[in-house]
Parts: sequence; C-alpha cells; structure tokens
Amino acid sequence: GEITIIASGNNPLQYSIGNGFQMSNSFSNLSTDNYTISILDNNDCSFDTTVFVPEINPVNAYFTANPQSGAKPLSVDLNNQSTNANSYVWLIDGDLLSNNYNESYLFNSSGTYIISLIAYNNQPECADTFSLQIIVFDSLMIQIPNIFTPNSDGVNDAFSITIEGV
Repeated sequence: GEITIIASGNNPLQYSIGNGFQMSNSFSNLSTDNYTISILDNNDCSFDTTVFVPEINPVNAYFTANPQSGAKPLSVDLNNQSTNANSYVWLIDGDLLSNNYNESYLFNSSGTYIISLIAYNNQPECADTFSLQIIVFDSLMIQIPNIFTPNSDGVNDAFSITIEGV
C-alpha cells in the first residue's frame, strides 16, 4: 500500500510513520497494518494520527465458454472462474445479458459475437473485464424430395433440391 499525506501548517513540514522524520510526504511499499503518522512543523509542533492500510485483493475476471463455435442454433455454457469478485455483469456485444454467476445462452443467428464478463467486489469502479469471441455459423441443410409427380396437380410437380448454409 501507499500513504500520501496532505497537510497545511508552517513549512517546512516533516513526516514520519514511526521510524524517523523525512521531508517527503509519501510512504510506499507498506503492508496491511495500522500506521501512526506524525507531522512536525518548523516550530516543533506535531500532530499524530493513525491510518489503516487495507489489504486489497485485485479482482480478476475470467470465464470459459463451451463451445466457442458451432452451427446455429448454438447453446453455449459460460463458466465463471473470476477471483476476488462478488458481483458480475454479462454482456453480449455490449448488451446486458444478466448478473448471474454462471450463464448459458442460445445463439439462433449466425455471426461473430463478443461475450464479456465484468467482475467486481462491492466497488464497480474497481472492476475487471474479460471477453471471448463466439462464432456461430449456418448449419448445412439439404432437402431432397423423395416423391416426384409431374402431373400438374400442384403437389410435387417440380423436382428441386433445397440447400442452406453453403
């Protein structure tokens, strides 16, 4: 952690967190603990206060998607593997999907989609985001009639093969 002191008084001010005074108002590389801060002005007047440096667990957003590609309709399971988070926002191409821990989604249209997970721990401004690309392609469909009756009755008069997704 880091402590930066902002103080006013008769300059020059000196600062300490228990081990001698210094002119710099910043202390860095501090572990989680309570620190007594002392401020000394040029008249030897001092002020003391205690500050707690908390442990910060950085949030790491991460998930897996199974499968990441396939033919439509494609059902994708999203398995949240984030760490140090307790709140989640799932997005598909920037649109809100849900706030669930895990999610599943059925893609009915072909295309390339970006799935994003925003994870945070009580403070949305300290969030992490992870994204994966999902590719959904058209399924191949061939329809070949098994009956052909060209008798002009309007039913099965023409022999035609229908192909989709090629």
